[in-house]
Amino acid sequence: MDKPHVLCVDDNARLLGTLKKALEHYGLEVTTACDGLDALTQYNSHSGEFDAVLTDSEMPRMNGREFVHLLREKGFKGRIFVMSGNFQEGDPELYSREGISGLLKKPFDIRKLKTSIMNDC
Repeated sequence: MDKPHVLCVDDNARLLGTLKKALEHYGLEVTTACDGLDALTQYNSHSGEFDAVLTDSEMPRMNGREFVHLLREKGFKGRIFVMSGNFQEGDPELYSREGISGLLKKPFDIRKLKTSIMNDC
């Protein structure tokens, strides 16, 4: 069985590196991106390869809401998890319209995220 492939998106390089290392430790394949625009490039380059996406909500150039919306428009059917240190009022409703799998308040338990990703892959 192939490893589940996750696209992780965050503008905080330190956090992104930590997420990558932790998820790879749990047996997932991880591709990273520093913001929504970079993530779209990664998505287009690896079309059909991602089982799940983990994205920050607030990022420069393209935030998580815009990125998630474009992913769904492109036909991505996989699980999407959105993380933030401080969700804005209305975020849960906006994200629920895009069919996200979960909102994660930073800091969160990486083991629970890993379990959620791997349950459907």
